[in-house]
Amino acid sequence: MAQETLSRKREEYTDMVEHYFGVVSIENVQDIISKKEMSTYEKKSIKQIKIDVYRTQPEVKIFSA
Repeated sequence: MAQETLSRKREEYTDMVEHYFGVVSIENVQDIISKKEMSTYEKKSIKQIKIDVYRTQPEVKIFSA
């Protein structure tokens, strides 16, 4: 049951990201991260994304150095 719920939530999240931002690739994410001048809002958002990605899909290495 928990695995089904997690799978459903991941799919919903992916659908929402695609709806609002289009298809997101590793290259797009790297461009965002490497952006020199980020607003406070963007910095907080990136921090939260790092937390959420690691928590929900630890095998994804989007933010690896």
